Amino acid sequence: MTRQRRTFLSSLRSRFIAVYMIVMAPIAALASYYQYSILSDRHQAREVTALDTLEGAFAPVTSTLVQTDLLLGLLGELTNRGLSGGDDCDLVIDAIVKARFSVAAAGIYTSDGQAVCSQGILRSGMVADAGSAQPPQSPFIRLTDSDLFVTKAVSGQIIAIEADLPKVELPEIAMGYGIVSRTSPPDAAANQPAYQTLGNRLAPDARDILRGESEGDVAILPVAAFGLRPVATLARGVAAPPLWLTIINASFVPLVLLTLSLLLADMLIRKMALNDITRLTHDMRAFRQDRDLPKGGLGPWTSEETAKMQVEFSALSDQLLHEEAEAQNRLHNANILQREIFHRVGNNLQIIQSILRLYASDVSTSEEKALIERLASRIRIINLVHAAMHRSVDAPFLPAGQALSRLIQDLRHEGVIAENIEIKERFQDVELRVNRVYALCYLLVEKLIRLSRSGARYVQISLREDGDRALLAIKADIGHLAPPNPVSARLRQVYTHELRATARWHEGEDTVTYEAVMPRKVR
Repeated sequence: MTRQRRTFLSSLRSRFIAVYMIVMAPIAALASYYQYSILSDRHQAREVTALDTLEGAFAPVTSTLVQTDLLLGLLGELTNRGLSGGDDCDLVIDAIVKARFSVAAAGIYTSDGQAVCSQGILRSGMVADAGSAQPPQSPFIRLTDSDLFVTKAVSGQIIAIEADLPKVELPEIAMGYGIVSRTSPPDAAANQPAYQTLGNRLAPDARDILRGESEGDVAILPVAAFGLRPVATLARGVAAPPLWLTIINASFVPLVLLTLSLLLADMLIRKMALNDITRLTHDMRAFRQDRDLPKGGLGPWTSEETAKMQVEFSALSDQLLHEEAEAQNRLHNANILQREIFHRVGNNLQIIQSILRLYASDVSTSEEKALIERLASRIRIINLVHAAMHRSVDAPFLPAGQALSRLIQDLRHEGVIAENIEIKERFQDVELRVNRVYALCYLLVEKLIRLSRSGARYVQISLREDGDRALLAIKADIGHLAPPNPVSARLRQVYTHELRATARWHEGEDTVTYEAVMPRKVR
């Protein structure tokens, strides 16, 4: 039986697993998608909460910046209207300083730093330095951890406001902070160099958390005033992880559950189905090899289908054993009958030889006696071939070499071949049909008898295979062959035709060779 090539889905177990995966894989993918959505919403909510908390922490600072911007605009309007040198200016600045603002000092100065209208104490030289460095109409901002100093040129004069910056109480999610500008860095940039590249990363009113920056995860808040915006370095775990890590985290639990369920399904499949099928296969193999009937009972997990298969196999095995016993009995009887027939045929041939000898003793002429002796010799040859085949016949095809070797021994024993002839045999295991082995034996006898009549002393006989052909070669140490007997010549033609052989003699100076080429198989 030809064994088919095994593939991935060749076993029942692999097919069960494949069907299970086809059913469960979409469910696992859907579960991973929902898990990803939950994690994404959770990360987004955490980031929103963190940004809201930071905005609350920076609220006093942003409020101071906004108030300072509004007051700077108010003083600029006074200057534009030419009221910077009157009592109205002093009243406004006095009200600003005394109000509930974080303003410590405010004033209007000339371009060389002389006070026109001021209230409070400004740090020495700050107004003059700012006036000499700032561009027209552009606020100049100087920040420290506790102070904000802003100046602006309006109508040839300098407006200056100094405010106290409240301390920022950072929440636990933040590790550091800074105030950065979207346009030009403030004078305090030297104290916060790591944040200065983040000022213009987002729109003025936008806020977000930037991941993977050189200083870590950074939260950027909206612009408060003067183009300034707060930024803060966040602690680890506040910002959402990368997309690929979120996907892995979302898929981990569904994949683990899918793997566990797959292992459980595989165990149940083997327990409930494959073990019974394996046991049934083992019983079949044992029955095929040793004819052992199935002994194992049905297990607790045996299905109805497997139980029916077990019952059918038991019934089939009983039937096969019964039929085999009957076939063996018939074969035994046939062998006994065959041996009896062979024995009877051999006995009948011997009886015919005895009858011919009796006739030979009663004849009066030498011609009749010679005829009866030739007939008895022919019957004896038939009996010898029959005996050689009787010891070999057990199949439609026989090893011809064995039959020929036995026949040569019997021919020597019966004196058909002279005792002084040396015969060398070289027979390969060439198998032929029984009828063709019979013909080959008769052909060999005819050739040996003729070589014996020709005076041969050394004969070499070989039978070998040559592809799909068989080659018989007989070589003897004589120069000329004796003339053929008419009856023997006719019989040789019959045997050669039966073998489908092409045969001829080759005569040399001191040897003769007979070669016969025949097909090994004949339809």
